Amino acid sequence: MGTKPGDILALDPDRGGAPLWRVNVHGPVIGNGPLPPGVLRSGVQWGGAADADNGYFGLTGGGMAALRLDTGERVWFTPLNSTKDQVINHGAATTVIAGVAFVGGSDGTLFAISTADGSVLWRYDTARTFDTVNKVAAKGGSIMAPGPTVAGGMVFVGSGYSTIAGLPGNVLLAFAPE
Repeated sequence: MGTKPGDILALDPDRGGAPLWRVNVHGPVIGNGPLPPGVLRSGVQWGGAADADNGYFGLTGGGMAALRLDTGERVWFTPLNSTKDQVINHGAATTVIAGVAFVGGSDGTLFAISTADGSVLWRYDTARTFDTVNKVAAKGGSIMAPGPTVAGGMVFVGSGYSTIAGLPGNVLLAFAPE
C-alpha cells in the first residue's frame, strides 16, 4: 500500500492488518533531500502493482520505484524523464505483467520498465493528435489516474486525464507486440 506523502507499507492480513514494514520513498528524483520547488510530495497517488517478489510504484515526484515485498528494501529506482528543474508526475496506477511494469506520466509519456533492473524497455509519447478508426478527432494528454490495462496480448491506455495542471485529451490507445 502506498501513500501520497511517500510511505509504502506492507500489512499482514493474518494478523488483522498489522504492519510488517514501512518505507518512505520521498524525493527520489534528487535523493532523499528536499523536493524541487512546486512539488508538495513524492508518493503514490493511484496505486502500485506487485508480482511474486516486488511491489512497483509510480511516484508523483517523478519516476518509479521497486521494493521487495518481504522486507521493503528498495530494489531499484528509475527517474524516467524528470529533471531537477522539471518534475513529471508518474502517480498514475502502475500495471505489471511478467517482466514489465507500465506507468504513465503527466507529460503523456507511457513507459514500459524492466521489473528486473528498472531499465526503460520502451516509451511512447501519447500527448499528440491521432488518426482514429471512427474518424473522430482525438488527442492524447496526461496519463494521471488509471493505469494501462493488459488483455489478450494487448496494452490499452487512456490518454488525456487532466486536472488543474494536466494535459487534456480524449484518446484510448491500443498497443500490440510487433
